[in-house]
This record gives sequence, C-alpha cells and structure tokens, in this order.
Amino acid sequence: MNNTEVAFRSVFAAKLTAYIDEKQALGYRYMAAARLFKDFDNAMLRNNVESDQLNEHAAALWIAKRSGEKSNNQVSRISAMRVFAEYLRRHGEDAFMPAYPHQKDIQVYQPYIFDKAEVKRIFAAADSFTYTKRSPLRHLTAPVITKTLYGTGMRISEVLNLKRKDVDLGQKSIMARDTKGGKERLLPISESLANVYQQYFSQLRFAPGDHLFLGLRGGVMDKGTYYHTFRLLLEKADIPHLGRGDGPRVHDFRHTFAVHRLNQWARENKDINAMLPILAVYLGHENVRIASYYLRLTAQVFPEVTAMVERDFGEVIPDIIAKEREALHEYA
Repeated sequence: MNNTEVAFRSVFAAKLTAYIDEKQALGYRYMAAARLFKDFDNAMLRNNVESDQLNEHAAALWIAKRSGEKSNNQVSRISAMRVFAEYLRRHGEDAFMPAYPHQKDIQVYQPYIFDKAEVKRIFAAADSFTYTKRSPLRHLTAPVITKTLYGTGMRISEVLNLKRKDVDLGQKSIMARDTKGGKERLLPISESLANVYQQYFSQLRFAPGDHLFLGLRGGVMDKGTYYHTFRLLLEKADIPHLGRGDGPRVHDFRHTFAVHRLNQWARENKDINAMLPILAVYLGHENVRIASYYLRLTAQVFPEVTAMVERDFGEVIPDIIAKEREALHEYA
C-alpha cells in the first residue's frame, strides 16, 4: 500500500514513490526527503523531461547551484540524489551518480566537543539557576534538559517532545518518539540521570500524556527558548561562544556524547567495529556510516586513541572525511 503523502507527477513519479515507500516500509517516516524529492519532481515537470532514466542531464537540472544559495543547500540535494541513484542501481538501473563540489567550496561545521571539566561547569551552571518571575520554570527544567542532552545524545527536538509516559524510572529508560528518522527508540539511562528525573517529578506533577518541558504560554517549550538558556549556561561556565555558525551549539552535546562514549569504549578495549552499530542505533542514525563520522572526531579530541583508530580503521578514515559532506543534513 502506498504510504507516501507527497504526490509525484513527473516521469519519475513511479520510481520516486517506490523509493519513498521502501524507506517507509523499513519504519522511517522519510517525509522530509519526500518533500525534497517533490522539488526534484517539479523540476522535471518544468523542464519537460520525458525519460525516466536518471542521467546526468536530469540530475543537473535539479542539483545545479542556484543563485544566491548556500553551498550546504546544494550539497543536501546532491546527497539526496546520490542516495536515490544508489537505490536505482540496486534495482538494476544505470543511474547517474553526481559528484560533490570541491571541498573548499563547502563550509563544514567543526563540532565543538566539550571536555569533561566543561561539562561539569555547565551542569553546575544549570543547577545554579533560581526561581524568577520572568522564567518561573527554568531553574527546574534547565538541569534536566541539559543533562539529558549530554547523557543520551538525543536531539534537542527529541528532548523537548518528551512526555511523562516516555520516562520509565523503574527500567531506567527513555523512549524517544517523533524522531528525525521517524523511528522510536528505547534508550537506557544512567542511575544519575534517572535520579535527576526522580527529583524533577517530585517537584512537578504530570499525567502520562503531559509534555515534560513547557514554555511560558503553556505549550511545549520551543528550541529558541532553550537556546537562550544554553547561551546563559556557556556564559556561566566561562565557555566562549565564537559567534553564529561557529558554536558551540546545543547540538554539540550530541557530538560530545558520541565522542566521549567512543573514547570510553576505546579505553575499555572494546571492539569499536562491533560497537559502532550500537552507537548508530542509540543515536537514531539510519546507518553505521554516519555514526562512523565520530571516529575521526574522537581521534582529534583524544590523541591517545588515535593509534587505535588508525590501526582498526585506517582504510576507513579517508572515506569518513569525504562522507562528512554527504551526511551534513543528518547532523542538524
């Protein structure tokens, strides 16, 4: 049955619908990609493309850089086109595989990885908030949200969407719903994070279906509200903010979680090759390739594990660097 909510009308309609349906059959909503491919579908209609073969001409009509747009927007289209081309090739078609722009033309954000001392200062700063009329709940919500971001690697949107029924203190777990990939995932949490929630629930009462983090007007707290808190936390923790686009960003808690976890596994002599799929599932990534990105970050931040990373993944690291561009849209 067709689950695709976007209606395609170009000569590629059947293939695009089948492609999106395949993703959704695997459990992914994939609606952002469907909307992106609707733009491709419209480009094919505008240009009267009559062949449903994904050749260089058809691809170029959509992925060519547009006047005034940022390079990363073009890269997102190229990345989507490459995945679609891989799908077509897997089904026996001769599909054109577009290349990326030159590395120097792409602005890749370098994640800020907080060190353990900085994380402690941020936690202390969150705990130091007191009640104010202007932000009557911030002293309660800031510690919980911040410690959840670092302690689970969840996206800020996933944390803000949490409801009371999603946190199971008995099992020490959190259910992430409404995720970017469309799949729910059950995340084990530490004893200390469970205690943070236990204290939070003792201070505020929630029905099972209630959202845990509310804004001033009673609705779900928006990302902008927490971002303001985040900037205050950086200031209190004496961590400079380098400006818009240069971070640190709220999303860097997610990168920090992944890098710290890989570093811990390396110190414990765990088989990183076996652990990467676990990290990928925990973070909600669709495949291990994107989670592998954190291998290079780990080697950068913790030089002492560089030898281990190069020993086990020496042939993979160069490809990871190239794949950073392909996965740009996934990190946001």
